[in-house]
Amino acid sequence: MGAGYIAGAYFFVRVARERRWHRIQVGFLPVTAFTLFMAVGTFNQLDRFDSRHVAFWIWVGLYVTTPVLVPLAWWRNRATDPGTPEPGEPPLPRFVRPALLTAGAIQSAVALVLLLSPSTMTEHWPWALTPLTAQTLGGWFALRA
Repeated sequence: MGAGYIAGAYFFVRVARERRWHRIQVGFLPVTAFTLFMAVGTFNQLDRFDSRHVAFWIWVGLYVTTPVLVPLAWWRNRATDPGTPEPGEPPLPRFVRPALLTAGAIQSAVALVLLLSPSTMTEHWPWALTPLTAQTLGGWFALRA
């Protein structure tokens, strides 16, 4: 998980430094999905957290604001991308897009089951999962979908 959060920090550093929107815009919707999953998992399992700890309030603040701010940033900036490839940018082969969409749909389905019915997955997962860890894992699946 730590590597995932470090990768997220790297993504947002790139966002702050990038001048061409199309190079980074594809990351905003997966980050939104991840933060939504984490927020739902957090609020579904709120009794598992220590609300007296400052880290809890940072966690909750992050997962309450990010699902709103990230898609808002995407929405406001999407008009800046003309949608045309840069000179010399190779085209995506025709077979790649359907393959990626299929893989993403399967991974999204697994993520949704982990989030909405964690007990279904805890019975079939190769290691022990609590409902909270299943829902958290669903967030990571959603991020990669």
